[in-house]
Amino acid sequence: MVHQHCNTTGQKNGQAMALLSGGDRSVFYQCKITGNQDTLLVQVSRQLFRECQIIGTIDFIFSYGTAIFQKCNIYIKKNRIGATTVIAAHDCNSSTNSSGFSFQHYTINGDPQQSPTSTTPVGAYLGRDWGTYA
Repeated sequence: MVHQHCNTTGQKNGQAMALLSGGDRSVFYQCKITGNQDTLLVQVSRQLFRECQIIGTIDFIFSYGTAIFQKCNIYIKKNRIGATTVIAAHDCNSSTNSSGFSFQHYTINGDPQQSPTSTTPVGAYLGRDWGTYA
């Protein structure tokens, strides 16, 4: 059984999280996390996401904590508001902070809901800095 966390507010309504995880050593297994901008927030501490589906548009995996993504399927939704699509944004404002992301054995695909006959290219960056020491 796949547990789903979904934000259905739509792209024009701005940022809205589908999941905020703030517990230390949290584990998510075979979850589906769907949204647009800022879909998944790894707020603090250490998290593990294994065999999850994560779907979004802009900075849809973002964090102040540490996260490992193992064997996850990441889907990029077509960005309908024109901003640059970036999958992950990690915030770090201290030179002594050792947090970050590790993506292991993952796949990145386009929006599974977009028509396969669409001629609009969908491009994205895996990550960007967010903060002084990111």
